[in-house]
Amino acid sequence: MDRRALTGFIIGSVVILAYYMFFLPWMFPPEKYPGPRAVKAPKHAPVKAPQPSRPTIETPVETEQMVLTTLPSTGVQPVDNMVLENEVLKTVWSNRGATLTNATLKKYKDYTGKELRLLLPSKTVPHTLAIDGILGKYDLSNHLYQVKEVTPGRISFQTTLEDGLRLTKNISLRNGTNYHIDVEILLENIADKEIPLRYSIVAASQISLEGIPEYDMASVMGVSLGTKTKLIQKTLGDLQKSPEINESHGIIWAGGVNKYFACVLKPTASDLIYSVTSRQTSGKRAKQGANLEVSVETGSLSLLPGGTDKHEYLLFVGPKREEILQEYGLVKLLNFGAFTPISKGLLHILKAFYSMIPNYGVDIIILTFLVKALLFPLTRKSQMSMLKMQKLQPQLKQLQEKYKNDKKRMGQEQMALFKKQGVNPMTGCLPIVLQLPIFYALFRTLQLSFEMRQAPFALWIDDLSRPDMLYTMSSPLPFLGDHINALPVIMALASIVQMRLMPSNPDPKVQQQQQLMKYMPIMFAFILYHMPSGLLLYWTVSTILSVGEQLLIRRMVAKLK
Repeated sequence: MDRRALTGFIIGSVVILAYYMFFLPWMFPPEKYPGPRAVKAPKHAPVKAPQPSRPTIETPVETEQMVLTTLPSTGVQPVDNMVLENEVLKTVWSNRGATLTNATLKKYKDYTGKELRLLLPSKTVPHTLAIDGILGKYDLSNHLYQVKEVTPGRISFQTTLEDGLRLTKNISLRNGTNYHIDVEILLENIADKEIPLRYSIVAASQISLEGIPEYDMASVMGVSLGTKTKLIQKTLGDLQKSPEINESHGIIWAGGVNKYFACVLKPTASDLIYSVTSRQTSGKRAKQGANLEVSVETGSLSLLPGGTDKHEYLLFVGPKREEILQEYGLVKLLNFGAFTPISKGLLHILKAFYSMIPNYGVDIIILTFLVKALLFPLTRKSQMSMLKMQKLQPQLKQLQEKYKNDKKRMGQEQMALFKKQGVNPMTGCLPIVLQLPIFYALFRTLQLSFEMRQAPFALWIDDLSRPDMLYTMSSPLPFLGDHINALPVIMALASIVQMRLMPSNPDPKVQQQQQLMKYMPIMFAFILYHMPSGLLLYWTVSTILSVGEQLLIRRMVAKLK
């Protein structure tokens, strides 16, 4: 190995070490997470008199005097474990804050085999649908409401504030396979004077963990841009330092998501939400670590004596499956990044295969064959060009010797020779270049699409969204963790065979690059070691097929001689 190749190998090794020391701990953090920054300020500024145009809400000032207070609930007893249930959703309610304390998705399992609980318990963080600010001075998160009605499909909570405001919160869950809860908030002025107000309600709180919390758990909001909806997303990592307040015009829904599920509050009136506050919270149990709370605040309104105002919401609590999200106008939650159109196209292809062969592992293999078949003409042209380059090596060496003192002329003569022989040095890169968008899009698809969650393939691979984990060790090893994953090793071995079959290039610079590329399979095995097994399955099968392609093309060239 020459000096340049050795230098490249050392640099690659340093990159791998940096990856495992800095990037990997961020992707796979320990169970305990730092709590949020202490915030003394309340979430709401004092209520101003209503204006004819959209008012400006001042940023809260950090002062102890503005902290919201909790009203006493004289004579009201706590009532927990009120249940509303349909075929797919089981919800549990409490009159402490008139909140949703538990939402179980009956058709899905967690990783222990139990029915999936989407919202985690907490005694320190407001639950979903708590009104955590009203009239600019009250926090009703733990306020005990009167329970006015409980039926199999409906619960009604009510409370009257000392300012003469009667607040009724009606909760309904329809029968069938609906993943949404109907929420109605009725505001009544029973005083003899006008009441200016606005309120803040928790759209999502304490979502269960799926994936890597720092970037798979996020606050989300949809902003209407005419005929389109823009997704604004803040990951848990973004919220580590301070809460995020967004006052964008046209906010039509907001909530929180993890990797595969969502809890989103959507008002029926498109102009009801004035701002969204997203913050990182710390669960009561240390092992729960940091979590998320998202609140939406209405604009200012005014109630005349005897006046009423009714606000209706839809609370979506369900999976991030495209067909379900489309039904609720939340399809923007499927965000695969820059190659979202390609990712969605690949997902539709996989789902089409799945309708015929209900095994996503097999479907990924079929997709790999399909991609290889489509790219085979280019691959064949690339390999043929490289083999022709090998035959031109003696002539290229003569040109290099003849024009060694005139680099420009040597380049011109080489290009003339390539043109005469029908050789294009750049065609060797085309198959790889064309595969990169597909590889990245498929990586995002297999990483984020709900269909891959807990999808088994065969043998020890029982979840295509996670590493294949052939063997679990009693003690973790450096770089590898506590699992031995087989697919990265198989991929590396296949890549080494592929490298050895690659035609050599007469260009000394290219030869140096090829020398360095011999170590790339080992580097990639380390980098991709903890990636989803579905992605490794695609890349491993693709590499094995590439070996077969090279052997086939060599036979085709031999027959032409």
